[in-house]
Amino acid sequence: MENKTIYISSRKNIKEYIQDNFVNTIFISSAPFKSTLKKIINKVVKENICQVIIEDYFIGIKYFVKELNNKNITVKVVWTGGLATLIEEIDLGNLLTILDLLKFKQIKCLAFTDVSMYETYKDLKNVMHIKLTVKNKEKIVKEKTNNICVYGDAYNWQSNIFNQLSAIKLMDNYKAFLLDVKNIARRFCNSFEIKYINFKKKTNVTNIRLSYNHFDIASCVEFSNLYDLLVIDTYNHGIPVVLGNNNLFFKGTELEKMVIVSSDDDINEIALKMKYCLENIEQINNIYIKEKENYDKEVKKLIEKFVKE
Repeated sequence: MENKTIYISSRKNIKEYIQDNFVNTIFISSAPFKSTLKKIINKVVKENICQVIIEDYFIGIKYFVKELNNKNITVKVVWTGGLATLIEEIDLGNLLTILDLLKFKQIKCLAFTDVSMYETYKDLKNVMHIKLTVKNKEKIVKEKTNNICVYGDAYNWQSNIFNQLSAIKLMDNYKAFLLDVKNIARRFCNSFEIKYINFKKKTNVTNIRLSYNHFDIASCVEFSNLYDLLVIDTYNHGIPVVLGNNNLFFKGTELEKMVIVSSDDDINEIALKMKYCLENIEQINNIYIKEKENYDKEVKKLIEKFVKE
């Protein structure tokens, strides 16, 4: 069934992560031309594709789904956003569109990667929970850098970047390592005398993996789950990541108390978790290897069930 399924995503910047879960993937913009959608429909028909799985939402999705329905192609949706994203009117509107498509049976199944989203909508018919992963990589052997990477976008409140930067201010002799420093983050760091390093490279998987040599641990204490696959990839390379309390990983495991904060906006607690991770990198990595094996088995099982549903 896998080779008769096409997965459509607009997250081309992390295509390697997506393809670790769905091999046959087409990447489009979030606002594709109608001609692009027609080409995809023609490809689906020509290659005898049985079903199309759409990630989240794109402009023109109702037209696209209707055309696929007319050709008896099964359509499913994977929603990767969390509850916090729904405070944004556009995100809420997009989800309501998907729920309408589900209600009127224009899509066969809707799967949430965020467990809280699943718990919220699980009483609807044909709603599932799935997880995504990133394939294991070799650990990086590197010198200590005294840098802590902060994953986040200064213009997106959900990434909680300023609390994380403030926590690094509490760390003696450590600098913040940022993949893409926006002007507002630069001004914040300068105002509070937070030392930082700007990686200054386009944010894609290749460059992200190059950045791993430049920091000791990472922090992803966010209000949503914007960087879930990046978190897995970072751990895969032997780099612990401090996580927020709504993250998708490690609940009920040994790692929960080691890397997850109970309060996302408590900079003292974030700093304490950073210090703990720095002091226990090897122990955390050893536990992660065991947990990742169990996690990947669950991912495979859930995705196979979703694809065959």
